[in-house]
Amino acid sequence: MNEHETKKDQEKDPENVKQGLKSDHEDWEEKKTKLKNVTIRGIDTDTYDHFSRKIRNLDMNLGDAISKMMSDIVRDLDETIDHLPGLRARTTFNNFKLERVSISHYGRLEVGRADLEEANARIAFSHIDRLTFLPDVTRDVFDRYVRNVSHCDTVRMPSIFPKLILYSKVDFCEKIEIYDVEGEGDSSKNTSSKD
Repeated sequence: MNEHETKKDQEKDPENVKQGLKSDHEDWEEKKTKLKNVTIRGIDTDTYDHFSRKIRNLDMNLGDAISKMMSDIVRDLDETIDHLPGLRARTTFNNFKLERVSISHYGRLEVGRADLEEANARIAFSHIDRLTFLPDVTRDVFDRYVRNVSHCDTVRMPSIFPKLILYSKVDFCEKIEIYDVEGEGDSSKNTSSKD
């Protein structure tokens, strides 16, 4: 009899099965004492539905996924890990503190760093014929104050922005022009269309 068969025989032994069930039950009881039913008001239903579908597609439990995310956010808010790269929960929560405003239906609009900082709000730009972000708008300022840009004919951005970061906030715009910061003129470094 090999080791594998011996283990199988032990698993079939009624006493061992009882002990295993008892252990599983104790583990479940311990976990159950840590679980809490929570009702959260103010969650966007579309976002919740999309998130829960993604979690189910990954064969994950929604409660476990949310608990893990909350645990990660609490960890990220700890002052001792500011040096870690990437998106931090602290940045996300700082953005929630800002008022949300919309600016729309203009022919031409130029937006500089001072404009965004003075507004001190998360701004959604939409339905603007020609929206230009001036060269003094840094990526940090853009991330903090620009919520999104949508339904504009032309959006002009300084070349300091990574293209994919820009595309993550721009939707349904006819044309995106990325211009050289040094040139500060109308000469475009890169022009692309986005449907």
